[in-house]
Amino acid sequence: YALDHHFNFSERMSLMETTPLLGAGDRRRCENYMEGPLEDVDGVAVGLAHYVFETREDRTDRRKRPIAVYSPHTYTIAVVDLPRAMRVFPGVFLSRRGGLFGRDEWLDRPSLVPVELESSELANKYELLVRNNQDRGRLLELFKPSFQIWLGNRPFQIYFEYSGGTLVAYVPKRLTAGADLD
Repeated sequence: YALDHHFNFSERMSLMETTPLLGAGDRRRCENYMEGPLEDVDGVAVGLAHYVFETREDRTDRRKRPIAVYSPHTYTIAVVDLPRAMRVFPGVFLSRRGGLFGRDEWLDRPSLVPVELESSELANKYELLVRNNQDRGRLLELFKPSFQIWLGNRPFQIYFEYSGGTLVAYVPKRLTAGADLD
């Protein structure tokens, strides 16, 4: 995929913890990192990767000795630096709606305000959270009906976080097919 799209490839990469997902868990790693030009946007690069954060649970073994057990949480991420949008969008998070499969627990929800999406179909799948100083008019421009239709027509759910000048779009599984990565 990297060769076909003229991307640079690294087996491992360290990412700055600029969004809640990139800082989640007790250990983190970024694998199969590819970086190259974002299609149709001049001068902007995108990084694609398999991202894993691990949460630690302290347990004891059969002899009552303490051991640490790490549970992996695997994602495919796309990372784009967009620092100029920070003034307009101080923090926008489109995450999993709670329910049977849970929600994105790494988000610090007390500091975020929920916003209902116009599409009831999307509102059942997604939870839109923003920082409390978000301009509602600008947010509605971003989540215009055509974008909501685009989100609803994906073969899998795509979530994103925009914080600190970094946009991270993510899928909570390891994607490997080129069409899915596109």
